[in-house]
Formats: sequence, C-alpha cells, structure tokens
Amino acid sequence: MTAQKTSVHFIVWLAISISISAQTVEEKIQLLEKQLGLLKEEIQELKKQLHKGESTASGRGPEVTGTLPVQTASKKNHQRPEPTPDPSQFRVYWKDGVRMDSVNGQFKLRIGGRIMNDWAFSRGDASLAESLGESGNFVHDGTEFRRARFYASGVLYDRFEFKAEYDFAGILSPFRDVYIGVRKVPVFGTLRAGHFKEPFGLEALTSSNHTTFMERSAGAAFTPDRNVGLALQNVVADGRVTYSAGVFRESLNTGESVGSGGSNITARVTSLLIYDDGGRKLFHVGGAYSHQGTPLGGARFRSRPEAHLLPHFVSTALLETRSYRLMGVETAAVAGPFSVQSEYMHSYVKSVSSGDPSFSGFYVLGSFFLTGEHRSYSRSKGAFGRVRPRQSFLDGDGAGAWEIAARFSAGGGCMLLLLV
Repeated sequence: MTAQKTSVHFIVWLAISISISAQTVEEKIQLLEKQLGLLKEEIQELKKQLHKGESTASGRGPEVTGTLPVQTASKKNHQRPEPTPDPSQFRVYWKDGVRMDSVNGQFKLRIGGRIMNDWAFSRGDASLAESLGESGNFVHDGTEFRRARFYASGVLYDRFEFKAEYDFAGILSPFRDVYIGVRKVPVFGTLRAGHFKEPFGLEALTSSNHTTFMERSAGAAFTPDRNVGLALQNVVADGRVTYSAGVFRESLNTGESVGSGGSNITARVTSLLIYDDGGRKLFHVGGAYSHQGTPLGGARFRSRPEAHLLPHFVSTALLETRSYRLMGVETAAVAGPFSVQSEYMHSYVKSVSSGDPSFSGFYVLGSFFLTGEHRSYSRSKGAFGRVRPRQSFLDGDGAGAWEIAARFSAGGGCMLLLLV
C-alpha cells in the first residue's frame, strides 16, 4: 500500500511540474504549494517507515492484538531445526595443558609437560664428611633441571586410553608413563599395560606437580618405582573406595627388562571415611603390599636428604636376595586450609648372606594455606591433586595461594625436619 501511494504522489508531482510552465505566476505559486505539501506527506511517510523498522529491530514493535494470521503460524511451525554438530569437529582449549575434544566427547587429546629447575646451597661439617666418606665430597652448591617432561595423552571412543611421557632432564631421556589401557571394564575398572608406577604409597602416587615439597620424603626409599606391567584400578562406593593391583617386571628407564628375575606383585586399597563440603573436610586411610621378585643386581634401600643434588646420606649395601616384601600404611586428613598426612613403610628382605634384615621409614607432614585454599583430592586415584588459588595472581589483584608446611621424616636411621 505504501509503494502504491508513493507512486501516485510522484506522478501527481511530475504532472504539476510539467504544467507549471503554462500557468500564470499566481497559478504557479498555488501549484508549488501543492507540490510542497505532497513532499511533506512523503517525508512523513518515510519517517513512519523508519520508526517502524527501528522498533522491530529493538524488539519493541507495535502492540498486536487478536489472532495471528494462519500463514504466519504455519511458517513458524515449519522452521528448520538447527543443524546437528559434526562429530568429527574438535574443540581446542587450554586447561592445565592444550586439550582437544571432539564434539560428541568420544575422542580427547591432551598435550602438556613440566619444567623444574633446582638450585641447592648446602654446607657440611667435618663429622658429616667423615661419616659419608667419599660421598661427603659431593656436598656442595649446584643446579640442575630436576624435571623436563613432555607428554601426550588421550581417550579414544570414550573407552581406550593412552599416554606417552618422556623426561629430557639428565644425561639420558628415560620413559616415564608410557602405557595403553581400557576403561569401564566390569569389576576391574581400568586395565592398563605399559610402563607406569606400581600402586604403592600416597605420596608416591601424588604427581610431583602437586606434592607439598619439591622432593618426596626419605620414606620414598621403600616405594617401588615405575616398571613395566599389567594392572587394574577401580573406584567403588560412590568414589569412597579405590583398589588397584598389578604384576610388574623390574625394568630400566627405557622400559627394557631382561634376565630371569621374578615378577613384582603390588596392590593398594584406600578408603575415604569422611568426605564433605567438596573435599574441604576429609579423612583418608589406605594400605599397600608388594612382593618384589629377584631384583636386577640385588636389593638396595637408600635415601637423599630430600634434596636431589645431594648424595645419598643413607644407603644399605647391595643385598643379594631371592625376594623381599614391602608393606605400607597411609593416612591423611583435611580440615579446610589445614591438612596433615603421614605414612609408615617396612621392608622384609630374604637375603642369601645377610641374615634376612628389615628396614623401615616414615614421615609426618602438616600444612596450612594462609589464603584459605584447601588441598585437592582425586577420588579416582586415591591421591592428592592440584590446588587452585581462590584469587589468581595472574588477574593482577589476586595474591595467589600461599602455604606454610613442615615435614619430619626418617628412613634407615636418617631423620630430617623441613620447614617452608
């Protein structure tokens, strides 16, 4: 209707313009006034159209009453559904590393690593040098790349997992976690095969990214290291109980194992007796057992003074043995920003020539977050995880997370007290 009215106005205006030349001055003035009136009407019409368009765009159109036309309702009911996302598309984002997840959640890939540079300043008196012998010559200042790791891990079809991690610190570039696994297996949970940690100890199974101190306690001398094996891990009772067990062969850092040595059988069970307020209040207990077959070259238990650049202050001789057993108990409690953690480990050695000796070690650790955070606990692993600051230091206004901690540890007669 508006377009037709505009055309009529234009034709009238054109006719009036043509006829101006044939009229008197008075008639010309009257015709011009009519032409001006038509132009004003056209301008008003255009203003109405413009105002109507702005109201529709802002969602404040004119009020409409009555029933919608059948054609409009039919068009609304036959709108096209939004297209389904392509399952092959991936979402790339950052969360503790680079992550790539498929839209349907069937495929997940994570790439990350860590760099830890260690500096040590130490002094030893004459009695220490005398007791350590030649090792006393290595008590001095120094620096090293403690860890320089790179890894890629992922999940395929929401069932199959893998990880390949290498450490470039030191002279060699050894394997760390290199394995494949199957998830959601009835009764067994996750089945894993490859090179990874034997399930023994709370502190040992907590990542070095998340331990309170840079180095683990002196009691780590009695925990098995990474070896090649086959193991299961499961979580039951709504995440309150974990159990894991595996069969391993002692192997080199390259994952290689040769010889006629026996196998290691290691198992661990943990329980959350208390878990409230999203982990701000918890009480954890656990126990582990390991039967170590004939080790490569014999058995030896030794410990550094919780500084990797220093020599082993305590070390047994290389014990010729057919096998030995390890047992450990663990406990931890978190009450808001305060936490305490402790473990006791004991080894029984069947030695051919040393009279079946036994050794033990323990530690007690306490910490308090000055900024109000609490230690994070992973119910799927039965170990502690990453602490996330309440106010990020990167935001500019946040102070980050500040923690004070103390640890007392003893292993094989060596006692240490650390404060930070």
